[in-house]
Amino acid sequence: MFRRQKAPPVWVWLTVVTWLAYLVDCTPLTSSECPSKETTSTGDCCLQCPAGWGVQSRCSAVNNTICTQCYNDITFSSEPSHTAGCMPCRRCARNEFVIRSCNITHDTLCECRRNYFHTADGSCSQCNTCPPGFGTTVACNTYQNSECDFCSNGTYSDVTSATNDCVPCSMCPEGTVVLNTCTRFSDTVCSDKALSTTVAYHPASQTPDTVSRAIDGRSPSIVPIYCAILAFVVIGLLGYVVFKRWSFRRVKLRSHSKQTRSPPGSPSKVDIEKACSGKNSSKKTTADFSSLASVNTRPSDQTPLMAVPSTTLYRDLPTATRSEVESLLGISRLDRRDWRGLAHELGFTDKDIVHFIKSSHEDLPVHRILTVWSDGEGAVVSVLVAALQRLNRQDVLKKLPVIA
Repeated sequence: MFRRQKAPPVWVWLTVVTWLAYLVDCTPLTSSECPSKETTSTGDCCLQCPAGWGVQSRCSAVNNTICTQCYNDITFSSEPSHTAGCMPCRRCARNEFVIRSCNITHDTLCECRRNYFHTADGSCSQCNTCPPGFGTTVACNTYQNSECDFCSNGTYSDVTSATNDCVPCSMCPEGTVVLNTCTRFSDTVCSDKALSTTVAYHPASQTPDTVSRAIDGRSPSIVPIYCAILAFVVIGLLGYVVFKRWSFRRVKLRSHSKQTRSPPGSPSKVDIEKACSGKNSSKKTTADFSSLASVNTRPSDQTPLMAVPSTTLYRDLPTATRSEVESLLGISRLDRRDWRGLAHELGFTDKDIVHFIKSSHEDLPVHRILTVWSDGEGAVVSVLVAALQRLNRQDVLKKLPVIA
């Protein structure tokens, strides 16, 4: 015999009905007439946030869409939407430069630097360079790497480049002689008409060595002249040194002879100077003590670091003080008693910290954190000092003397 199954308890039915009612209240209704294709329970179309605005609270059966404006140079929204929020602006990579800055409706537009091209993954990679003897069949550009091929007959390349092609060889003008023919690595070298005439003037009976010696004889070497000038300079320096030593020895002998000719028992110049110095020693000592006393009684030029009231706004502190605080807190630490810990102490979340990192261009993230915090209400020095005390950053507290 089959057993009759019991009906579910009443509380189960109540739970199911409650969840169904909740889903009906939270889920917007579909509609083909609305641009967003969804409506509330009252029949109102779900609003779409325009470009430059993002969704803060999505549309439901009870409430319509709530939008918030994007931040210029930080977030953007390029098209209307009733579901998407503001997107963070892109930052150009190291091998890119900014063509168009980010605003609330458009993202940052970046371009590869010179001799770099966009790869398949969107990054910029350095173009191939063609060595001497090779030219570019495809020059490097923003969207394509360079391609190289060796220079054919009648062309050459003597540079390393990612954009230059092989250059046609030069032709020597009429009346000149080719000294070096064109190769893949160098251009043609031509001589002038006068040199070719001088070489052709010699009789055919002379050997090539005789001709080369005759050509070399027209321009004598200047190396011997340089050697002769250098020899004269060295000899002159040696003579100057000998003359100075001889003059010094002569003066020394003359002074010694004067001291020898002085009559016996007469005081010398050294004794007179010692006697004079002995008489004036007491006066000099008195003058020295008076000068030391005057020095010790001078007021100090150094002014001690002035403390500021605890109610002073952080943005009113001197720029040098704020720079020292930011430089000390900007160094990351393993114990997180750095700018990240300060951000948490000042009420920022991990999502805010990521946002500060992305929005910091040339400055440290701590500069961005303290700038945003100082723009709010209650950003006084005492709040910052309390946060630093909780982090046990005594080195930073020394830079912020506060009057309670």
